Amino acid sequence: MSLSTQTEFEERLLSFYNDVNACALEPTKWSWETTATLFSKQSYLKKTAFVLLETRLNEAEADETVEEDQDPASAYALPAQQTVQLEHHIVYSTSYQVPVLYFRAFYLDGTPLSQDEIYQSIVPKSQQDVALSQSDHPLLGTPYWYIHPCQTRTAMETVQFEKQDYIKTWLSIFGPPVQCQLPLAMFLKS
Repeated sequence: MSLSTQTEFEERLLSFYNDVNACALEPTKWSWETTATLFSKQSYLKKTAFVLLETRLNEAEADETVEEDQDPASAYALPAQQTVQLEHHIVYSTSYQVPVLYFRAFYLDGTPLSQDEIYQSIVPKSQQDVALSQSDHPLLGTPYWYIHPCQTRTAMETVQFEKQDYIKTWLSIFGPPVQCQLPLAMFLKS
């Protein structure tokens, strides 16, 4: 199943937006964004969260730490934790006629995570085969990572869902590999 037009996408997006922001168990709310392009206005959803990630010293950093501290045990102490800002966008792909999950992650000083850091810290080991690509955001023109939409239509055809639940169902499949989970309460019938 695909979303054949931008209008149909935005209808499904609005339904998801209302549902997810009404969910009391969703700690971070999504915001509705609109960007004017050359020919029209396009809407997308944006969510920003701060995530605490464990990082481990590599050997070079450990050697430097040993030299500075003169205490070899301090180089291999508990893993360090760093706060990362993780921003997700749900955007419509006109060529694939499906939603695409764009994201970027950066440290609090503004330094973006490298590809290796994305795979080590953001993408769970069990989902490392996810097709991540990096390109300019189609509406903002700045570099973002995204889950390539080439298999989205096929994946969506394997599950049953109500038409108004398209975005929720899609995000439950494509969100977890890049730490964009939905609360279980969104899937419980009331």
